[in-house]
Amino acid sequence: MNDIFIFSMLKWESALLHRSHMLAKYIYKNNEKVYYVEKTNTLNFFKWGHYKIIRGDVVQVRIYGLPYMKGRSKSIFKLNDFIIEKAMSKLMKNEAIKEAIALISTPHWSYAIGKVNEFRDNIYYDISDDYIAFADNGDWVEILKKYEAHAVEISQKSFITTETLIKKTKNNAVLIENGVDLDNFKDAVKIEFETEGQIIGFIGGLYDWVDYDLIVKIAQANPDDLIVIIGPTNSKATMEMIQKIDNVVYIGSIDKNEIHHYYASLDIGIIPFLSEKVYPRLRTVNSNKVYQYLYFNYPVVTTRFPQVEKLENYIYVSKSHDDFLENIKIAKEKGAKNALIDLKSISWETKAVEMLKYLRREIW
Repeated sequence: MNDIFIFSMLKWESALLHRSHMLAKYIYKNNEKVYYVEKTNTLNFFKWGHYKIIRGDVVQVRIYGLPYMKGRSKSIFKLNDFIIEKAMSKLMKNEAIKEAIALISTPHWSYAIGKVNEFRDNIYYDISDDYIAFADNGDWVEILKKYEAHAVEISQKSFITTETLIKKTKNNAVLIENGVDLDNFKDAVKIEFETEGQIIGFIGGLYDWVDYDLIVKIAQANPDDLIVIIGPTNSKATMEMIQKIDNVVYIGSIDKNEIHHYYASLDIGIIPFLSEKVYPRLRTVNSNKVYQYLYFNYPVVTTRFPQVEKLENYIYVSKSHDDFLENIKIAKEKGAKNALIDLKSISWETKAVEMLKYLRREIW
């Protein structure tokens, strides 16, 4: 049994379900000891350099540090590097760990983890997004480029979720896409919404990549159906406007342990993202929701981006707003596309087992 540390992007208790959560769950299920490490921001300097452990199947580790302030201060990054390294060194000593495997989920961890002796030659970088694309100022971009380059340099392998991320690696990349939590989804119970029409739904983060104008058009073009929208948002005013439309229901965030019931309740799953030209980050997206929709074998209608272009045998991919509305019409009449996807091939357990072969050095 190995000690595998997953250095996460989101907290374990986050309402959003992230790749790190699923890898932790299924790596543990395959007989490894898993530590899920998250950074908790605090201005209480007495906590800096310390950690808190919450024991469970997956061991949660909270390291206390400073917020990164969107790259406005390089000294904060260096201070956090020191804090994280100090906390991890304490943890390794207290847990009597001599050798361990580190799986870094964001570049922020790289300099600190690279200095922890117990991870020597056992660091891997899991690249699930273009993190630099999140940076909204030049200083932040500069710092993230430095940290990302370092994460790649110290890693034995880089795992990527889409081929477009390979440019961020040093030609040692392994493609492992996202998947479906089959253990959880098999227990999904359909929620009954009050409507005589179909349930057309979007489940996911309602952030800068969502085409809100398209959502409005979908609602207007399908007045007898219920448009159900679920997920956190940074566009509160826009969502308040959209949910005033008679056939729109905005539910907000749903706990990740309950979200499978809502996936089970749709008649059509939609992904109304902006175009790549408007939101270039979509070139590197590998969306969980695509596979989660497909699990229930109802029709899926989406805008066009690289991930879904490979799935046109299974889903309706749209090149414009008009095409999207037409595809919903076709989906309502004909149902899901004929081809059925192999659920095992898109399961998180399959993805975790594949990754474990590299972490265990069974294949290279």
